[in-house]
Amino acid sequence: MQTFIRNNKLTSSLNDVAVWNKTLMALCDMDMISSFIEQTIKYQETLKKADATLEERDNDIIKDDAQSDSEAEPTD
Repeated sequence: MQTFIRNNKLTSSLNDVAVWNKTLMALCDMDMISSFIEQTIKYQETLKKADATLEERDNDIIKDDAQSDSEAEPTD
């Protein structure tokens, strides 16, 4: 739908998009809706894995910075 709107240089309001989405969903059968849900779940799992990986890397960076700071402090 987004591609169609862009390709045809149409303007639309948020209300128009809501109506189109409802119309599109009404045309879908249960198999198609199920496949949308399954695909959404896959994206969600991918994003959770990416988030966990980034959090782990952030923690590693914080630990490395703390270690570097403690090594750089002069001792009296």
